[in-house]
Formats: sequence, C-alpha cells, structure tokens
Amino acid sequence: MSADPGGSPPSLSAEWREWLVENLLLGVEAEDLVRVLVKSGVDAELARAALLAETRDPHFQGAVRVAHLQRKMETLLDVYAEFYRQSGAHQQVERHAQLPADAFFERYYFRNRPVVVQGALTKWAALGGWTLARISERLGEERGALAREGAVLHAPLLEREEWRSLLEELHPPGGYAAADLRVSAPRLCLEPAGAELALRPLRKNLLRCQVSGRCVLELVPSFELHRITQDPEEGSTAAEGAAPPAPALRLTVELVAGELLLLPVGWWYSLQALEDSLAVTFEGFALPEPNTVWKESAPETGPSGPPPRG
Repeated sequence: MSADPGGSPPSLSAEWREWLVENLLLGVEAEDLVRVLVKSGVDAELARAALLAETRDPHFQGAVRVAHLQRKMETLLDVYAEFYRQSGAHQQVERHAQLPADAFFERYYFRNRPVVVQGALTKWAALGGWTLARISERLGEERGALAREGAVLHAPLLEREEWRSLLEELHPPGGYAAADLRVSAPRLCLEPAGAELALRPLRKNLLRCQVSGRCVLELVPSFELHRITQDPEEGSTAAEGAAPPAPALRLTVELVAGELLLLPVGWWYSLQALEDSLAVTFEGFALPEPNTVWKESAPETGPSGPPPRG
C-alpha cells in the first residue's frame, strides 16, 4: 500500500495491482481476492475500491476479452485430454515389433501420438557396434564444437566431412524418414550414464533411434500445454483451500538399443540416461510435405475492428 505525499488517499502498490489484475483475468472470485488483500494488511474498503477501479479500467476490459478467448482454448484442450484418457492411450506409449509405414503415419504421425517400433533398425551396422566411448573417440577433437547441454552432446552428422563416414553404418529408417540425408538431417546424441535433459518442447516431429544403451523419456501431450507451462514454484493463485490445478498427464517410456521412438511436434519431453546412451535422431520424414513446425511466436495478426463511434 502506498500514499501520495500531497494528501491523496492510499492506493495499492504496483506489485499488488499486478497481482490483482492477473488473478482477475484468471477468473478468481472478487471476494477471494479481497480476502487475500485484507489478510496481507490492506484495509477492506481500500481493497474493494481498488478491485472496482481495476475492473472499470479500459485496459483491463480489453485484456478480459483476450483472456476469455484463451480460457475457451484451454477448455477445448481439456476436451482433447478427456478423449485421450477415454481411449486408454494415456496408460502407456504403444509398442510394435513391426509397423508398416502407412500405419505409422496414419495412426501416429498424423494423429500426433508417440509410438515405439522395435524392429526398424535391424539392418544398421551401427547397432551393436557403436558405443559411447568408441564414437566419442571417432569425433576426436571436434567434440568441443558440438552443441552441449550439461553432459549431453549433439553432433549434426552432415555438418563436418570427417563425421560423414559414420553414416555408412546407418541409414534413415526405411519408409519413415526421408531417404535424402539433407532432408532427414541425422543428428548424433551422446548421453553418458546419469545425464539428464530437462523438460522441453518439441518444435518438430522427431524420430529417435536408440543405437546403444538405455534411457527413459517422460512425455507430456501437446494438449497439456496450459498445465505444463504453469510454474509450480509460484503456487496457485486461487483462493486458500481451493483444489490445486490438475497435474499434466505424463507418459514414461524406456528405450533400449534397436528401438525407434516417434516424438510428436507440440509434445514436451525430458530424458534420463540409465547407462551410457547413444542415439541418432531424424527430423525429415518420407512424406511429400515438410515437417510441421511449432513456431515460438504466434503469426502476425491484424487489429480487431474499431470501437463504435460515440
């Protein structure tokens, strides 16, 4: 709470005003917000006056319309989540010993669902011959140039001529990834035992081919976006005693050597290497259309219609 030296009545601080507007836009009941303000030392009359002033502000009215649209989108995502649960797909990631390419695309790729295929890499010479130690040695001094996150290294195999010899021991999974390496864009992933990747979004569909070792991935569906992007450390903005927001649905899948996993665009994933792990990923698929990209920012839009003339 702050007061104007000139004698103006006290008002909420900028931090409290921001908190108040955020919670109003989230749909928290007005009396619940007043109760929190009063409990924090704000006079009840001032709390109600501040709340009324914010709701009458034209800036707030414009923000309310945008927030309503977002809530409609979130409730639609909840519908998708409910159908997903009713189908039983939330229980585990489906696995197939063999999966025809047309079934792969029709049942999983185009439906934005993950799948594990166990027999797609049987012809790879790399399978059984590659280890983390051997490939690290092959990369040699170039390891310092690789994209690094903690103990995990990523090597785009087409980036340097001296790495291309590794491609002789593997090839894009037939029928799934594009045969043209410039399109499928193979990338080597080196993950020592115990290495972890924190939860992150998938901006494209990705094929992960496990060459050696074991890893565990945790997957969060795309329709859980509004839950996974909430920061749990900030706590709930709802009234005290209210039920906490439903946690995001998560699926756990373990990959072993020889298995392929489709990671769908828009999903989120984290990874832990249970032992020295080596994988190759592909991002170009055996389709006439390019990979679908989830862009960081929304496409540009024009302004809405002007207000009526007074």
